[in-house]
Amino acid sequence: IHYLSKTVPMKLFKILVINLIIVIKTGATNWYVDPINGSLNGDGSQSNPWISLNFLIDNNLINGQCYDVLPYTENISQLINNYPNAPISSGDTINLHQGNYGSIIIQCMHMQSNLLIKAVYNETPVFNRLVIRSSSNLTFSGIHVEDLRPIGSSRHHLLRIEENNFFGSVYNIQINNSVIQSINNASLWTANQWVDNASDGLFIEGENHIIDNIEITNTAFGIESLTNESIFSSNHINYFSGDAIRLLGNNNLVTNNSITNCIKVDDNHDDGIQSWSDGSMGVGTGVNYGNKIINNKIIQQTEPILLPCNLQGIGLFNGRYNNWDIIDNSIRVDHWHGISIYGGDNINIVRNFLEPMPMSTLGPPWISVKEHNQVPSTNIKIYYNITPDFELEDTVYQTGINCEYITTQNIALCDYIYGNSMEF
Repeated sequence: IHYLSKTVPMKLFKILVINLIIVIKTGATNWYVDPINGSLNGDGSQSNPWISLNFLIDNNLINGQCYDVLPYTENISQLINNYPNAPISSGDTINLHQGNYGSIIIQCMHMQSNLLIKAVYNETPVFNRLVIRSSSNLTFSGIHVEDLRPIGSSRHHLLRIEENNFFGSVYNIQINNSVIQSINNASLWTANQWVDNASDGLFIEGENHIIDNIEITNTAFGIESLTNESIFSSNHINYFSGDAIRLLGNNNLVTNNSITNCIKVDDNHDDGIQSWSDGSMGVGTGVNYGNKIINNKIIQQTEPILLPCNLQGIGLFNGRYNNWDIIDNSIRVDHWHGISIYGGDNINIVRNFLEPMPMSTLGPPWISVKEHNQVPSTNIKIYYNITPDFELEDTVYQTGINCEYITTQNIALCDYIYGNSMEF
Protein backbone atom coordinates (compact mmCIF):
# COMPACT_ATOMS: atom_id res chain seq x y z
CA ILE A 1 0.00 0.00 0.00
CA HIS A 2 1.65 3.20 -1.11
CA TYR A 3 0.38 5.53 1.58
CA LEU A 4 3.11 8.14 1.22
CA SER A 5 2.21 8.76 -2.38
CA LYS A 6 -1.34 9.60 -1.31
CA THR A 7 -0.70 11.68 1.78
CA VAL A 8 0.44 15.02 0.34
CA PRO A 9 -2.32 16.90 -1.51
CA MET A 10 -1.45 18.17 -4.97
CA LYS A 11 -2.12 21.73 -3.82
CA LEU A 12 0.64 21.42 -1.22
CA PHE A 13 3.03 20.28 -3.93
CA LYS A 14 2.02 23.34 -5.96
CA ILE A 15 2.75 25.57 -2.95
CA LEU A 16 6.20 24.03 -2.65
CA VAL A 17 6.95 24.42 -6.35
CA ILE A 18 5.65 27.97 -6.55
CA ASN A 19 7.53 29.11 -3.46
CA LEU A 20 10.79 27.49 -4.48
CA ILE A 21 10.88 29.00 -7.96
CA ILE A 22 13.81 31.34 -8.38
CA VAL A 23 12.29 34.54 -9.63
CA ILE A 24 14.30 36.15 -12.40
CA LYS A 25 13.44 39.72 -13.30
CA THR A 26 15.21 42.38 -15.27
CA GLY A 27 17.20 44.61 -12.93
CA ALA A 28 16.84 42.41 -9.83
CA THR A 29 19.10 43.96 -7.19
CA ASN A 30 21.02 42.97 -4.10
CA TRP A 31 20.65 45.49 -1.28
CA TYR A 32 22.58 45.63 1.99
CA VAL A 33 21.75 46.60 5.57
CA ASP A 34 24.29 46.86 8.39
CA PRO A 35 23.19 48.03 11.87
CA ILE A 36 26.82 48.39 12.99
CA ASN A 37 28.54 50.03 10.02
CA GLY A 38 25.58 51.28 8.01
CA SER A 39 24.52 54.90 7.57
CA LEU A 40 21.33 56.95 7.50
CA ASN A 41 22.81 58.42 4.31
CA GLY A 42 23.56 55.02 2.80
CA ASP A 43 22.34 54.01 -0.64
CA GLY A 44 21.93 50.30 0.11
CA SER A 45 24.99 49.20 -1.82
CA GLN A 46 27.50 46.74 -0.44
CA SER A 47 29.99 49.55 0.17
CA ASN A 48 27.43 51.99 1.62
CA PRO A 49 24.70 49.97 3.34
CA TRP A 50 21.56 51.25 5.03
CA ILE A 51 21.53 51.24 8.83
CA SER A 52 18.42 49.20 9.65
CA LEU A 53 15.48 47.31 8.25
CA ASN A 54 13.13 49.65 10.12
CA PHE A 55 14.78 52.54 8.23
CA LEU A 56 13.68 50.97 4.96
CA ILE A 57 10.12 50.49 6.22
CA ASP A 58 9.78 53.91 7.86
CA ASN A 59 11.15 55.74 4.81
CA ASN A 60 9.02 53.86 2.27
CA LEU A 61 11.95 52.33 0.41
CA ILE A 62 10.15 49.06 -0.42
CA ASN A 63 7.58 49.03 -3.21
CA GLY A 64 5.06 46.60 -1.78
CA GLN A 65 1.35 46.65 -2.47
CA CYS A 66 -1.64 47.33 -0.24
CA TYR A 67 -5.38 47.39 -0.84
CA ASP A 68 -6.97 50.52 -2.28
CA VAL A 69 -10.12 50.19 -0.20
CA LEU A 70 -9.72 49.75 3.55
CA PRO A 71 -10.95 48.08 5.62
CA TYR A 72 -10.35 45.15 3.28
CA THR A 73 -13.54 44.05 1.55
CA GLU A 74 -13.53 40.84 -0.48
CA ASN A 75 -14.21 41.33 -4.22
CA ILE A 76 -13.97 45.11 -3.80
CA SER A 77 -10.49 45.91 -2.45
CA GLN A 78 -7.71 45.67 -5.08
CA LEU A 79 -3.95 45.65 -4.61
CA ILE A 80 -2.10 48.81 -5.72
CA ASN A 81 1.55 49.83 -5.42
CA ASN A 82 2.32 51.62 -2.19
CA TYR A 83 5.45 53.43 -3.33
CA PRO A 84 6.06 52.96 -7.08
CA ASN A 85 9.28 55.00 -6.99
CA ALA A 86 10.84 53.04 -4.13
CA PRO A 87 14.20 51.42 -5.01
CA ILE A 88 13.46 47.97 -3.55
CA SER A 89 10.94 45.92 -5.49
CA SER A 90 9.70 42.39 -6.05
CA GLY A 91 12.40 39.86 -6.89
CA ASP A 92 15.14 41.77 -5.07
CA THR A 93 17.26 40.53 -2.16
CA ILE A 94 17.95 42.43 1.05
CA ASN A 95 21.15 41.16 2.67
CA LEU A 96 21.39 41.61 6.44
CA HIS A 97 24.73 41.95 8.18
CA GLN A 98 25.10 40.87 11.79
CA GLY A 99 23.81 43.03 14.62
CA ASN A 100 20.59 43.74 16.47
CA TYR A 101 17.66 44.91 14.34
CA GLY A 102 15.22 45.44 17.21
CA SER A 103 11.52 44.70 16.73
CA ILE A 104 10.24 44.65 13.15
CA ILE A 105 6.61 45.07 12.05
CA ILE A 106 5.89 44.56 8.36
CA GLN A 107 2.33 45.52 7.46
CA CYS A 108 0.44 45.57 4.20
CA MET A 109 3.48 44.65 2.08
CA HIS A 110 2.27 42.41 -0.75
CA MET A 111 5.03 41.69 -3.26
CA GLN A 112 4.25 40.62 -6.83
CA SER A 113 7.06 38.07 -6.66
CA ASN A 114 9.27 36.92 -3.83
CA LEU A 115 11.32 39.46 -1.87
CA LEU A 116 14.15 37.63 -0.10
CA ILE A 117 15.44 39.07 3.19
CA LYS A 118 18.41 36.99 4.30
CA ALA A 119 21.51 36.91 6.44
CA VAL A 120 24.85 37.63 4.85
CA TYR A 121 26.80 34.37 4.76
CA ASN A 122 28.24 33.42 8.16
CA GLU A 123 26.67 36.43 9.92
CA THR A 124 23.79 36.55 12.42
CA PRO A 125 21.16 39.29 12.23
CA VAL A 126 19.15 39.29 15.48
CA PHE A 127 15.58 40.52 15.82
CA ASN A 128 13.85 41.00 19.17
CA ARG A 129 10.51 40.32 17.50
CA LEU A 130 9.19 39.95 13.97
CA VAL A 131 5.55 40.57 12.98
CA ILE A 132 4.45 40.02 9.36
CA ARG A 133 0.89 41.29 8.99
CA SER A 134 -1.36 41.28 5.95
CA SER A 135 1.50 40.74 3.49
CA SER A 136 2.62 38.17 0.91
CA ASN A 137 5.57 36.76 -1.06
CA LEU A 138 8.22 37.43 1.57
CA THR A 139 11.04 35.08 2.58
CA PHE A 140 13.22 35.46 5.68
CA SER A 141 16.30 33.26 5.83
CA GLY A 142 19.10 32.88 8.35
CA ILE A 143 17.71 35.21 11.03
CA HIS A 144 17.61 34.87 14.81
CA VAL A 145 14.56 36.07 16.75
CA GLU A 146 15.34 36.24 20.45
CA ASP A 147 13.80 37.99 23.45
CA LEU A 148 12.40 37.29 26.89
CA ARG A 149 8.71 37.76 27.59
CA PRO A 150 8.02 41.40 28.55
CA ILE A 151 7.14 41.87 32.21
CA GLY A 152 3.39 41.58 32.69
CA SER A 153 2.73 40.07 29.25
CA SER A 154 0.48 37.00 29.27
CA ARG A 155 1.28 35.86 25.69
CA HIS A 156 4.19 37.05 23.58
CA HIS A 157 5.05 35.38 20.28
CA LEU A 158 8.53 36.08 19.01
CA LEU A 159 7.42 35.66 15.40
CA ARG A 160 3.87 36.36 14.24
CA ILE A 161 2.50 35.84 10.73
CA GLU A 162 -1.00 37.24 11.05
CA GLU A 163 -4.11 38.36 9.26
CA ASN A 164 -5.88 41.62 10.07
CA ASN A 165 -9.53 42.55 9.63
CA PHE A 166 -8.57 46.03 8.44
CA PHE A 167 -5.57 45.30 6.19
CA GLY A 168 -6.56 41.84 4.96
CA SER A 169 -4.97 38.42 4.55
CA VAL A 170 -1.43 37.05 4.77
CA TYR A 171 -0.12 34.36 2.41
CA ASN A 172 3.00 32.91 0.73
CA ILE A 173 5.41 33.65 3.58
CA GLN A 174 8.56 31.56 4.00
CA ILE A 175 10.78 31.36 7.07
CA ASN A 176 13.78 29.07 6.77
CA ASN A 177 17.18 28.24 8.26
CA SER A 178 16.52 30.42 11.30
CA VAL A 179 16.41 30.37 15.11
CA ILE A 180 13.58 31.40 17.43
CA GLN A 181 14.35 31.40 21.16
CA SER A 182 13.62 33.20 24.42
CA ILE A 183 17.21 32.82 25.52
CA ASN A 184 20.15 30.72 24.42
CA ASN A 185 20.41 28.66 27.62
CA ALA A 186 17.59 28.16 30.14
CA SER A 187 18.89 24.94 31.67
CA LEU A 188 19.04 26.42 35.20
CA TRP A 189 15.68 28.22 35.12
CA THR A 190 13.24 27.43 37.92
CA ALA A 191 9.56 26.80 37.15
CA ASN A 192 8.75 30.41 38.07
CA GLN A 193 11.47 31.70 35.75
CA TRP A 194 10.00 29.63 32.91
CA VAL A 195 6.54 31.05 33.57
CA ASP A 196 7.80 34.65 33.84
CA ASN A 197 10.45 34.69 31.12
CA ALA A 198 9.68 32.20 28.35
CA SER A 199 8.20 33.74 25.20
CA ASP A 200 6.10 31.74 22.76
CA GLY A 201 7.73 30.82 19.45
CA LEU A 202 5.70 31.14 16.23
CA PHE A 203 2.07 32.16 15.71
CA ILE A 204 0.84 31.76 12.14
CA GLU A 205 -2.39 32.47 10.25
CA GLY A 206 -3.27 32.80 6.57
CA GLU A 207 -2.36 30.23 3.94
CA ASN A 208 0.32 28.81 1.65
CA HIS A 209 3.29 29.30 3.98
CA ILE A 210 6.49 27.28 4.32
CA ILE A 211 8.22 27.00 7.70
CA ASP A 212 11.41 25.01 7.16
CA ASN A 213 14.50 24.17 9.21
CA ILE A 214 13.75 26.42 12.19
CA GLU A 215 15.32 25.82 15.59
CA ILE A 216 12.74 26.81 18.22
CA THR A 217 14.36 26.66 21.65
CA ASN A 218 13.51 27.62 25.22
CA THR A 219 9.98 28.77 24.55
CA ALA A 220 6.64 28.25 26.26
CA PHE A 221 4.62 27.11 23.23
CA GLY A 222 6.56 26.28 20.07
CA ILE A 223 4.27 26.67 17.03
CA GLU A 224 0.64 27.77 17.19
CA SER A 225 -0.81 27.32 13.72
CA LEU A 226 -4.19 28.51 12.48
CA THR A 227 -2.96 28.50 8.89
CA ASN A 228 -4.26 26.44 5.97
CA GLU A 229 -2.48 24.75 3.04
CA SER A 230 0.97 25.23 4.61
CA ILE A 231 4.10 23.14 5.15
CA PHE A 232 6.04 22.71 8.39
CA SER A 233 9.16 20.69 7.67
CA SER A 234 12.50 19.82 9.28
CA ASN A 235 11.99 22.06 12.31
CA HIS A 236 13.38 21.26 15.76
CA ILE A 237 11.37 22.30 18.81
CA ASN A 238 13.62 21.76 21.83
CA TYR A 239 12.96 22.74 25.45
CA PHE A 240 9.38 23.94 25.65
CA SER A 241 7.03 24.34 28.62
CA GLY A 242 3.66 24.22 26.82
CA ASP A 243 2.72 22.41 23.62
CA ALA A 244 5.30 21.96 20.88
CA ILE A 245 2.85 22.27 17.95
CA ARG A 246 -0.80 23.30 18.00
CA LEU A 247 -2.24 22.37 14.62
CA LEU A 248 -5.60 24.15 14.33
CA GLY A 249 -5.97 24.81 10.58
CA ASN A 250 -6.72 22.59 7.59
CA ASN A 251 -4.83 20.83 4.77
CA ASN A 252 -1.39 21.32 6.30
CA LEU A 253 1.65 19.06 6.01
CA VAL A 254 3.74 18.55 9.18
CA THR A 255 6.74 16.43 8.26
CA ASN A 256 10.29 15.55 9.34
CA ASN A 257 10.09 17.67 12.49
CA SER A 258 11.80 16.82 15.78
CA ILE A 259 10.20 17.59 19.17
CA THR A 260 12.36 17.05 22.26
CA ASN A 261 12.71 17.93 25.94
CA CYS A 262 9.48 19.08 27.51
CA ILE A 263 9.63 21.20 30.68
CA LYS A 264 6.94 20.95 33.39
CA VAL A 265 6.12 24.32 34.98
CA ASP A 266 2.32 24.54 35.37
CA ASP A 267 -0.98 22.68 34.95
CA ASN A 268 -0.91 22.61 31.13
CA HIS A 269 -1.15 19.07 29.76
CA ASP A 270 1.88 19.25 27.53
CA ASP A 271 1.56 17.81 24.02
CA GLY A 272 3.97 17.09 21.20
CA ILE A 273 1.31 17.81 18.56
CA GLN A 274 -2.20 18.80 19.62
CA SER A 275 -5.36 19.83 17.81
CA TRP A 276 -8.94 20.77 18.60
CA SER A 277 -11.74 22.11 16.44
CA ASP A 278 -13.36 25.50 16.96
CA GLY A 279 -16.63 25.99 15.10
CA SER A 280 -19.51 28.43 15.29
CA MET A 281 -20.58 26.98 18.64
CA GLY A 282 -17.11 27.22 20.17
CA VAL A 283 -14.33 24.78 20.98
CA GLY A 284 -15.28 21.20 20.22
CA THR A 285 -17.58 22.07 17.31
CA GLY A 286 -16.71 22.36 13.64
CA VAL A 287 -14.27 20.11 11.77
CA ASN A 288 -10.52 20.20 11.22
CA TYR A 289 -9.69 18.38 8.01
CA GLY A 290 -6.98 17.28 5.63
CA ASN A 291 -3.90 17.54 7.86
CA LYS A 292 -0.93 15.21 7.33
CA ILE A 293 1.45 14.37 10.21
CA ILE A 294 4.24 12.36 8.62
CA ASN A 295 7.67 11.13 9.74
CA ASN A 296 8.07 13.27 12.87
CA LYS A 297 10.00 12.37 16.02
CA ILE A 298 8.52 13.17 19.44
CA ILE A 299 10.88 12.32 22.31
CA GLN A 300 9.91 13.52 25.77
CA GLN A 301 13.47 13.75 27.08
CA THR A 302 16.87 13.22 25.49
CA GLU A 303 19.08 14.29 28.41
CA PRO A 304 18.78 15.01 32.16
CA ILE A 305 16.68 18.14 32.82
CA LEU A 306 15.60 19.84 36.04
CA LEU A 307 11.85 19.96 35.34
CA PRO A 308 10.85 16.98 33.17
CA CYS A 309 7.21 16.69 32.07
CA ASN A 310 4.99 13.74 31.16
CA LEU A 311 4.52 14.50 27.49
CA GLN A 312 1.51 13.43 25.44
CA GLY A 313 2.42 12.45 21.88
CA ILE A 314 -0.16 13.29 19.20
CA GLY A 315 -3.55 14.28 20.60
CA LEU A 316 -6.63 15.16 18.58
CA PHE A 317 -8.86 16.09 21.49
CA ASN A 318 -12.19 17.88 21.81
CA GLY A 319 -13.26 18.15 18.23
CA ARG A 320 -14.10 16.50 14.97
CA TYR A 321 -11.35 15.49 12.57
CA ASN A 322 -11.82 14.35 8.99
CA ASN A 323 -9.35 12.97 6.46
CA TRP A 324 -6.14 13.08 8.51
CA ASP A 325 -3.03 10.96 7.92
CA ILE A 326 -0.76 10.10 10.88
CA ILE A 327 2.03 8.09 9.29
CA ASP A 328 5.61 6.99 10.06
CA ASN A 329 5.98 8.95 13.31
CA SER A 330 8.27 7.88 16.17
CA ILE A 331 6.99 8.67 19.66
CA ARG A 332 8.74 8.03 22.98
CA VAL A 333 6.82 9.45 25.94
CA ASP A 334 5.94 8.74 29.57
CA HIS A 335 2.16 8.99 29.13
CA TRP A 336 -0.86 6.98 27.97
CA HIS A 337 -1.61 9.29 25.06
CA GLY A 338 0.78 8.21 22.32
CA ILE A 339 -1.66 8.80 19.46
CA SER A 340 -5.19 9.62 20.59
CA ILE A 341 -8.18 10.50 18.40
CA TYR A 342 -11.40 11.79 19.98
CA GLY A 343 -13.99 12.18 17.25
CA GLY A 344 -12.32 11.15 13.99
CA ASP A 345 -13.60 10.24 10.55
CA ASN A 346 -11.52 8.83 7.69
CA ILE A 347 -8.22 8.76 9.60
CA ASN A 348 -5.18 6.69 8.56
CA ILE A 349 -2.85 5.71 11.44
CA VAL A 350 -0.06 3.85 9.67
CA ARG A 351 3.47 2.58 10.46
CA ASN A 352 3.93 4.60 13.64
CA PHE A 353 6.33 3.47 16.36
CA LEU A 354 5.41 4.10 20.00
CA GLU A 355 7.37 3.18 23.11
CA PRO A 356 7.57 4.32 26.74
CA MET A 357 10.45 6.29 28.19
CA PRO A 358 12.93 4.23 30.22
CA MET A 359 11.79 3.93 33.84
CA SER A 360 8.35 5.11 32.76
CA THR A 361 5.87 5.92 35.56
CA LEU A 362 2.78 6.47 33.37
CA GLY A 363 1.47 4.75 30.28
CA PRO A 364 2.57 2.82 28.31
CA PRO A 365 1.64 4.98 25.30
CA TRP A 366 -1.32 3.72 23.33
CA ILE A 367 -3.04 4.26 20.04
CA SER A 368 -6.48 5.33 21.13
CA VAL A 369 -9.67 6.00 19.17
CA LYS A 370 -12.77 7.22 21.01
CA GLU A 371 -16.05 9.05 20.52
CA HIS A 372 -16.60 12.77 20.96
CA ASN A 373 -19.81 14.12 22.45
CA GLN A 374 -21.32 10.63 22.15
CA VAL A 375 -20.68 10.52 18.40
CA PRO A 376 -18.41 7.56 17.53
CA SER A 377 -15.35 7.74 15.33
CA THR A 378 -15.76 6.20 11.88
CA ASN A 379 -13.54 4.72 9.16
CA ILE A 380 -10.32 4.72 11.19
CA LYS A 381 -7.60 2.54 9.61
CA ILE A 382 -4.84 1.41 11.98
CA TYR A 383 -2.22 -0.46 9.92
CA TYR A 384 1.29 -1.79 10.60
CA ASN A 385 2.01 0.16 13.80
CA ILE A 386 4.39 -0.91 16.57
CA THR A 387 2.85 0.05 19.92
CA PRO A 388 2.61 -1.41 23.42
CA ASP A 389 -1.13 -0.82 23.72
CA PHE A 390 -4.43 0.06 22.06
CA GLU A 391 -7.41 1.77 23.68
CA LEU A 392 -10.37 1.49 21.34
CA GLU A 393 -13.45 2.45 23.31
CA ASP A 394 -16.61 0.40 22.73
CA THR A 395 -14.89 -1.28 19.80
CA VAL A 396 -14.16 -4.92 19.09
CA TYR A 397 -11.04 -5.43 17.02
CA GLN A 398 -8.79 -8.20 15.85
CA THR A 399 -5.41 -8.52 14.20
CA GLY A 400 -4.89 -9.88 10.75
CA ILE A 401 -2.86 -9.42 7.62
CA ASN A 402 -5.79 -8.86 5.28
CA CYS A 403 -7.30 -5.85 7.05
CA GLU A 404 -10.79 -7.11 6.28
CA TYR A 405 -12.41 -6.91 9.70
CA ILE A 406 -14.56 -3.80 10.14
CA THR A 407 -16.41 -3.06 13.38
CA THR A 408 -19.79 -1.39 13.69
CA GLN A 409 -17.91 1.90 14.01
CA ASN A 410 -16.00 1.04 10.83
CA ILE A 411 -12.62 0.92 12.61
CA ALA A 412 -10.12 -1.36 10.91
CA LEU A 413 -7.05 -2.82 12.59
CA CYS A 414 -4.35 -4.77 10.84
CA ASP A 415 -0.95 -6.15 11.83
CA TYR A 416 -0.86 -4.93 15.40
CA ILE A 417 2.62 -5.84 16.63
CA TYR A 418 4.88 -4.82 19.47
CA GLY A 419 8.57 -5.59 19.43
CA ASN A 420 11.80 -4.53 21.04
CA SER A 421 12.91 -0.91 21.25
CA MET A 422 13.77 0.59 17.89
CA GLU A 423 16.53 3.11 17.30
CA PHE A 424 15.28 6.71 16.93
